[in-house]
Amino acid sequence: MRNIQKIIFLISFSLSFGQKSYQIDKTFWIYEKPENYIYREDNFSEVISLGEKFIEENIENACQDSNDGQLLLTIAKNEDSDLNILIASISENSNIVKFTMDGYIDLLSKTLIDGLEKDGTKVDFERDKSQIGSFDFQKLTFNIHYHVKEYKSIMYIGEIDQKEVKFTIIVDNDLDEKLLEDSLIHSSFK
Repeated sequence: MRNIQKIIFLISFSLSFGQKSYQIDKTFWIYEKPENYIYREDNFSEVISLGEKFIEENIENACQDSNDGQLLLTIAKNEDSDLNILIASISENSNIVKFTMDGYIDLLSKTLIDGLEKDGTKVDFERDKSQIGSFDFQKLTFNIHYHVKEYKSIMYIGEIDQKEVKFTIIVDNDLDEKLLEDSLIHSSFK
């Protein structure tokens, strides 16, 4: 009965406010995209394969690849852009269990920084804590200086219902960064 009540609440809430909900085991994530953004359907298999290869080549004790990852959503300004996007995904928490959250974040950030710098890209890194709804997240900010361009990749990584929950924002300007971060920070979990 409680599940039926949750479903009815979420359906009425979504219809009333234009928000969408996504299930993470027993918890629902309620999210509303910023105006002028679209929901995208992406197939990230090529990108994921490149990322897995990169990790295998650069980490001796690589993070375990979880084949059960689930893409919750991708939003962007248009269908073709790889910038000014937000990607939300969940996967098993095996890396958090294996390394602890701090150990996993240290390993992940070091791997990304070392890999980018190995290719001659300058990276500035900041680590912070943030809260989305009632859950704590690690916030990783990578300021990427690639030739004359500046990009920012911001990851929020947390654990909900024994799942790793990851939000990744990739931007090239302050306005889109603010819009995407505000929409994420103002989302909620029920």
